[in-house]
Amino acid sequence: MKKKVAMLLVIFTAVVLALGCMKNATNESRKNPPAAQGGSELAPVAKSGEHENFKILEKRLTAEDIAECKQVIERYFEALRTHNFELYNSAVADGWKVKSGDPQVLRIKEAKVYRINENPRWFNLESIQEGGAGISRLSGKTWYKVAILNVDQLLVRAYENSKEVWRDESNIDYILVKEKPESPWVILDAGR
Repeated sequence: MKKKVAMLLVIFTAVVLALGCMKNATNESRKNPPAAQGGSELAPVAKSGEHENFKILEKRLTAEDIAECKQVIERYFEALRTHNFELYNSAVADGWKVKSGDPQVLRIKEAKVYRINENPRWFNLESIQEGGAGISRLSGKTWYKVAILNVDQLLVRAYENSKEVWRDESNIDYILVKEKPESPWVILDAGR
């Protein structure tokens, strides 16, 4: 009887240790994507590279890609803070470009990035059709690369003809695209 109890205790301890090691390995891989572990690729963006409505030619993002995307998001927020329309337009895709004096930009009283998640969102193209921030904006095109970065941000807007302001501290996904290898990264859309 004592041998059975001792054996069960040994098996139980082994299972608990194995599960703890698996959990730690999973958490480490989330904290340290392959690029941080010395690899050249940061994260897979898609399994197949094709979706019924669009196509991504290069499915892997490098640490350089992520750094460039973060710079685009920072430039976008600087443009909102300073009401710099030229800088704003350099950070966004054609559908977001505005004319000088655009009231939507001029209403911004404060724009701040608290944090840009170092790891891009992992998604596979098979699940994109179910929704998500601006995914439909990818449709009908072939993209060289696509990245989705999550941003903790603050936007303070003034109401039209009022002294009241709307303060929005939120967590937003930014979809950035690179149309061709030589194209700059630009913000295609953002949402929750």
